[in-house]
Amino acid sequence: MYVQRWFPQDRSIGAIGQTMLGITSLAELRGYSQFRAGVAYATFNGCNMLVDELRRISCWRKSYKRWLISIDYGRTEPDALKLLADIPNTELRIPNGLEVVATGGFMAASPFHPKAYAVDNIAKGDKSVFGVFLGSGNLTGSGLLTGSECGILAYWSEPVGAQQKAMFSAYDGMSWFEKVWESADPISELITKYSKLWKKSKPPIVEEDEDIVDLYVGGPNHVIGGDFAVALASAKGLWIEIRELYKNRGPNEAGNQVDTPRGTRVFFGFPPTAVARDTVLGPVVLQNEGFGPVECSVRFANNHMDKVNLPIPGADGPASYDNSILLFERSGSTAQGTPKFRILIGDEADLDKWKDESSSEEERTMQSGRRYGVLF
Repeated sequence: MYVQRWFPQDRSIGAIGQTMLGITSLAELRGYSQFRAGVAYATFNGCNMLVDELRRISCWRKSYKRWLISIDYGRTEPDALKLLADIPNTELRIPNGLEVVATGGFMAASPFHPKAYAVDNIAKGDKSVFGVFLGSGNLTGSGLLTGSECGILAYWSEPVGAQQKAMFSAYDGMSWFEKVWESADPISELITKYSKLWKKSKPPIVEEDEDIVDLYVGGPNHVIGGDFAVALASAKGLWIEIRELYKNRGPNEAGNQVDTPRGTRVFFGFPPTAVARDTVLGPVVLQNEGFGPVECSVRFANNHMDKVNLPIPGADGPASYDNSILLFERSGSTAQGTPKFRILIGDEADLDKWKDESSSEEERTMQSGRRYGVLF
């Protein structure tokens, strides 16, 4: 059997974490005893995220793991190498490592630049199981989560037929890996010197996105994390189903406060960290069609939801927001840096149109049954 899957990744269209998904999908295959990876650059955050996911996979934990990680140009963090090397049943080598360290400036005569992963039983002489993930993303936050990348997963189980056997033979064993492995330098022979030189020169990490990594990983003080947190931070629009708003302005006045799920604050530009109830997170500028811009506030309310104050009905917006679907669209920021959003008010037909016009979308449902989602 031969199977092939593509993993296109691009934060701007909502395709988040596809490189990570491709690697973990490879590791979730069954029946292999060896895992190999050859990657150009690695950061601690990237390795930590990936290994946290891989550790949950039984076959991967039991497998013999070999890593070829480049230190060309100093773009790999020493702590990333230490993290990988400390995984049980693991070996790590650096292509041209001693030569690169000896230059003092981490220059490479022949740069090592693949991003390839494979699982198999070839070390045991069994070629009936083989899988490979080939992509463009490095072991960094951007490479695994949000950068514009593309990868392909292919695997075989007892290949049959001339065509499948030919394709299998083309990938067979990542023979290039073994050739590089034989000449690569064990991490133990250079990590101390590399760490000292790296800390002294502190080369720039050209593709790490620490804010997005922190948002994805979350933590004990974060109210949201994972793919959807990154989607909220990246989406062009956030839509929310409105029923009848609480009459906060008086019994005879239309309400202007909309409750949104805790964590949607990220879409409006506020940190995902936990705060006390009834805390104002900060200002945003909102503008209804046909009305002027108004500075409003977003706060974490007593009901444990993120509450958005809308422009006053009848003055800076429609007579009522009730029984509608609101779409908040990003529209830049003020000179002072306050985020600006345009508000569109529609119904189910409008929502269908907004979705059709977007590159991609994700819909969710609150405990109350109200729907909301993001558009890219």
